[in-house]
Amino acid sequence: RVRALAGPRAPVTVVPNGIDTDVFTPDGERHPEAPDTPYLVYAGTASEWQGAEVFAEAMREVVREEPAARLVFLGQGSSWPLLARVRDELPAGAIELRPLVPAQEAAAWQRGAAAALVSVRPGVGYDFAYPTKVIAALACGTPVVLAGPGPAAEDLRTHRLGTAVSYEVSQVAAAMLAAVRAHREGRDEEEAARRVRW
Repeated sequence: RVRALAGPRAPVTVVPNGIDTDVFTPDGERHPEAPDTPYLVYAGTASEWQGAEVFAEAMREVVREEPAARLVFLGQGSSWPLLARVRDELPAGAIELRPLVPAQEAAAWQRGAAAALVSVRPGVGYDFAYPTKVIAALACGTPVVLAGPGPAAEDLRTHRLGTAVSYEVSQVAAAMLAAVRAHREGRDEEEAARRVRW
C-alpha cells in the first residue's frame, strides 16, 4: 500500500511479522495446567478485528460430538465478555478463559494443543493481516485452524500446515473436531517437524 501511495521509486522495505524461535519450539514440556483431554488453544488478543467468538460458538457443536474436548483462551480483548457468556452456557470446563501469559508459557500451551486457533473477521479492514499466532503455533509443531481470509490461509492450504476455513461456525466446528480427533490418534512427529521447518 505504501508503494502504491509513494510511487515505484520510493524506498520501501517490508519487514514481516515474526516470533522468537528460541522460545516457540517443539522442545519442552506442555503446560502443567493444560487439560488431560484433547484441547485447542487460542493465544492472544480477542477483539472485534479477530472475531475469536466464532471458536466459542463452534464449541457448542464440538462438545456435542466430543464431550471431553476443551478450548483454552489465553489473552484479553473486547470479545472477552462474549466469550465468557458462551463459556457459561456450555458444560463446565469446555471453555477456559485465562489472562495473557509470557511467551514461554504460551509456547508450553501450544506444544500440547491439538491445534492452535486463529481468526480474521472478514470485511473489517484486517483481511490483509498475517497473524503472528500462526507462526508461533507452527514453530511449536502445532497445526493451525484458521477461520477467515488472508495470506496465512493461503499458506496453510498450500503447505498443508493446518486447516483454513471460512469464518462460519459450522465449518470452524468441523475443523476443530477433526483436529481433536487427529490428536487423539497421537501426535505425528514427522508432520510436527515439517511444520517447524516451514
